[in-house]
Amino acid sequence: MEHFFEVVVVSDEIGLAKPDPKFFSHAYEAMGRPDKNRVLVVGDSLISDIQGAKNFDFAACWFNPLGKPNPNGWRPDFEIQSLEEVRGIGH
Repeated sequence: MEHFFEVVVVSDEIGLAKPDPKFFSHAYEAMGRPDKNRVLVVGDSLISDIQGAKNFDFAACWFNPLGKPNPNGWRPDFEIQSLEEVRGIGH
């Protein structure tokens, strides 16, 4: 899966859990602090991944392979069912 992304940060590896802003700060530093408008966080958790990314001013893409409903009303910028779809997001 890593070949789809420039930077992959794993919570267990850095000792920080999403949606903690420190996790996203660590990821931002690992990316070299690019313009936040050029960052897309892809994740399967609406709270940890999507809302955490949005709270850090990153665009967020919900990886929802089973097409589950969004019961919490969180607002991802994009929703995909296959990781291949990331390429089609002109971000």
